[in-house]
Amino acid sequence: MIAVILTGSGSDGAAGAIEVKNLGGTVIVQDPQTARYPSMPLALPPR
Repeated sequence: MIAVILTGSGSDGAAGAIEVKNLGGTVIVQDPQTARYPSMPLALPPR
């Protein structure tokens, strides 16, 4: 299972990505510096 977090607002995608990671999946996150709206990538805890 793979979750991809790109530009966006809010944190619902982050919650899903955390669940994917907890289940052993892979999470790919856009660099917040390149995101038009970085709140979604920034909502994830640091690796």
